[in-house]
Amino acid sequence: MNPLDTSNFEQEAVRMVDEVEFQLALESGRNALPGDHDRAGDEKINAAVAKAEQLVGNSYFVEHICPSLTVVSADAKDVIKLLAAAMLPIGLAGTISLTPLLVAALAVVIVRIGIRNLCPKREDHVADTSAP
Repeated sequence: MNPLDTSNFEQEAVRMVDEVEFQLALESGRNALPGDHDRAGDEKINAAVAKAEQLVGNSYFVEHICPSLTVVSADAKDVIKLLAAAMLPIGLAGTISLTPLLVAALAVVIVRIGIRNLCPKREDHVADTSAP
């Protein structure tokens, strides 16, 4: 992917953030209502959000993207640029199908979880191996 393609990819992902946030808001509203409700809405968005949640639950993936996320604000549209760059090697390797919709869904999921919650400082996770 050349720089121009990367820029277009990011712009497309940024455009999709609002759609993902809207779909999640709809789902949240439906869940608050009593009764059984069909999961209406855009199945592509629902699938992308489900994949994003799966990726965020993968410790290898989180370790791969967290170094990039420590320098970004908690805005989904700001997160996209760093995510796209951090995920490019994974997408090129064919490990996952990297699409603007998936990156947008990941950005929204990460912002909802919170970057600090997803990527706590390393010293918080370093086990004390010194003798007592």
